[in-house]
Amino acid sequence: MDTIQNFKSAPWIKQCWNLLKMKNKSEEILKQCKSLPKEEGTIDLDALINNSNSFPIPFPIDTVRLSELRKRKPVEKLLRNIESTYALVHERVLRQMANFLVFKREYGSSIERQLYKDMTVPEFVNRLLLKRAVTFMYPEDFYVLLTGERDSEGWESVGTLQQKAPLVLENCLSYDEMKLSSMLYVSGLTYCINDGRRRNSGVVEEEGVEEEAVIIGLIGPRFERHRKMDYEDVLITRDQNTVENGFGHANNTDSCLGVWRISSHQSDVYILTFIQRIEDFLRKGLINHVSDVNFSYIRVSDDVRGIFQQSSSKTVARKLISHEGHPKGGINIQLENREPSSKLSGEHAGKLLVMTYPWDGNAHPGNEFWIGSLTGSGDPAAACSTQVSELHNAHINTTLTRHTVRVAAEGGLLPIREYCLTHTQL
Repeated sequence: MDTIQNFKSAPWIKQCWNLLKMKNKSEEILKQCKSLPKEEGTIDLDALINNSNSFPIPFPIDTVRLSELRKRKPVEKLLRNIESTYALVHERVLRQMANFLVFKREYGSSIERQLYKDMTVPEFVNRLLLKRAVTFMYPEDFYVLLTGERDSEGWESVGTLQQKAPLVLENCLSYDEMKLSSMLYVSGLTYCINDGRRRNSGVVEEEGVEEEAVIIGLIGPRFERHRKMDYEDVLITRDQNTVENGFGHANNTDSCLGVWRISSHQSDVYILTFIQRIEDFLRKGLINHVSDVNFSYIRVSDDVRGIFQQSSSKTVARKLISHEGHPKGGINIQLENREPSSKLSGEHAGKLLVMTYPWDGNAHPGNEFWIGSLTGSGDPAAACSTQVSELHNAHINTTLTRHTVRVAAEGGLLPIREYCLTHTQL
């Protein structure tokens, strides 16, 4: 079981990383999570609907909102969807958050040192969920804030002595925080009111649709803003990675990845990384509940497509990653262009659909959805077809909080309190 063995000579194929080492101060910060109260409390549907009605930015459509869904869906399932929603972070990122707080307390600006001096990691997660802009996009950083203010530029000064209202650290995320926010995801059950196609516009069309699913907001790297955010940490370019910019001497610039968005191997990296992790998790018996993984609308090179076998339908390419310990004998990986929440049929009928949607590290779910642009990208498409605009919004869904954070760890998914109880020294 080594599907990617022919690609291991590629410079972008990496082995499993070890956990980040933490200094004593970082360890102490994580230990604070041990005293986090256990999750408790009841879900009040009317309270969440009131939160939604009080959200300062108007919803462009109502068909996906709890106030409308309760008219045609069982209340107990709406409550289930609300309660199932939680923030999700990898254990490496959790440790990096602790390191971040330690670093900023010592080396940050006076504004940053004041903000972070007593902040815990769960409180930092809350901040990343609550202090983001409503809309944030384009190379010039066009934004809409919760106050309704909108403009462009100015984010590079947030947290510095040069910051200017309304872009101040008290109310907004800094570029440095966005790097961590982009690795904070949200997962939960949802109703689907249509198949989620790009131009669905929130129209209710439930025939041929998987009515219920799990949806996860994932965030990719943002390279629109040159030399800022993910750009400065991920890309290696001739104009950025210079001694003058503090990057030191490069030994072999020709082997660099180049600009990610125009790199021909981007999709290959994406697919092969999934395959690599699936094989590792199968060996460890961690994903026996998964039967299939499908990639939609992803173009790969002929070399990577060669891993898959073309099916008789000529629209689906498949690869079975076999493992004797799996209930189905392995996991089926396939390339099929299907709409996100279209009905699972045939051999897939009755399975639980888990889908992802594109999110942003400094925007609320839907991003341009909040300025009425419903068909521009996958962000508003998801907000128009599922419940993410409310349930993945921490201002509305009060169960999406520091108390319900889950940590993706070596042994599985753990509540943050349990993770810190078992993964930090007494």
